[in-house]
Amino acid sequence: MSVTAVPEIGSLLPVAVETLCWSDRLTFDLFLCRGKGQTPLLYREKNFPMAANDVAALREREIRTLLIRNDDLPAYERYLRENVLESVSVPADIRLAAVRDANRSVFMHALQDKQVGKVVQSATTIGKQLVDVVLSEQTTAQSLLKVLSHDYYTYTHVTNVAVYSLVLAEALGIRSQKELSAIAVGALLHDVGKRMIPSTVLNKAGPLTPEERTIINAHPTSGFRELCRLEHLSREQLMMVYQHHERLDGKGYPCGIVEDEILPWSRICTLADVYDAITSHRAYHRPMSVADAAAYLVRHSNTTFDRDMVACWIRKVMSQH
Repeated sequence: MSVTAVPEIGSLLPVAVETLCWSDRLTFDLFLCRGKGQTPLLYREKNFPMAANDVAALREREIRTLLIRNDDLPAYERYLRENVLESVSVPADIRLAAVRDANRSVFMHALQDKQVGKVVQSATTIGKQLVDVVLSEQTTAQSLLKVLSHDYYTYTHVTNVAVYSLVLAEALGIRSQKELSAIAVGALLHDVGKRMIPSTVLNKAGPLTPEERTIINAHPTSGFRELCRLEHLSREQLMMVYQHHERLDGKGYPCGIVEDEILPWSRICTLADVYDAITSHRAYHRPMSVADAAAYLVRHSNTTFDRDMVACWIRKVMSQH
C-alpha cells in the first residue's frame, strides 16, 4: 500500500471549505495546514469520499481553508463544476465561490493567450454562471459580497466587477437574463487591454512616471481595438471596455466625453470598477471601509459617477452592511 507524500506548503493551493460538498470520491488529495512553518497534514486522500458531516466538522473547528497540490487544480475545477455549480440545492454564496474558484486558472490562461477570442469564450461561460447565481431567489447582495475576495489580482478584480455590475444592474430594474449575461461578459472583459501592459508597469507599487501612466491609460483603447474584430459583442459591451474610465465631467480617458455620451452599461461598470479598487488590498493603499467607500462615491457623484446609480448602489448594497 502506497503512502501519500505530504508536499511542501509552497507547492499547495488554498481552497475554501465552503466549496466542498458530498461526493462519491475525491479526485484530488486534501491537506490541512497546522500553522505557519509547520508541515501540512493529509486530511482526505484521493479516491475517498467527502461526507456532509466532514464539512460540518470543519466549520465547527473554524477551519475555512484546506489545501490541494498545484497540479490538482484542474481536477478541483472539474469537481466544482460537477458537484457545486450545477446544483440548485447548494446555497448561492457557495456557488459564487465555486464560480470564482472553478474558473480562476481557465480565465488566467485565456488572458495570457494571444487569441482574444479565447478570452471572450471564457468570459461568456463565466458570465452565464454568475447570472445564474445572482438571479437565484435565495441570493442577497450581502451574502454575495461577503464571498468575494478583496485583493486586486487581475482575475479577482474582474470577477468582483462583474458581480457588482450585475447586482447594480438588477437593482436599477434590468431583469432580462440575456441583458444581464451581456453585462457580466462586458464587465469581465473591461480590463482586457491590460494584457498589453508590461507586468513591471502594471504591478508597480510606487508612483507611476508620466510615461508609465500613458501606457496604463492606453488599456481601454487597446482592449476596444482587439474586441472590435469580433462580431458577436454588442456596442454596449464594447463601450464598457472603451468607456469605463470616462467621467461625467469630461475629465476621464481615453476621449474625455461627458454625461450622456457615456452609455448606461459603461456607467455601471465605472462604479463597480472603482468600488472594487477602493475596497481592495493593493500594493500602494489599504482598502477603504464600506462607510468611507460610500462617502467617496457620493462625493464624486455627477463628476465621476451617475448620481442615481450611486444612490441605488448605496440602497441595495451598503445599507445591508
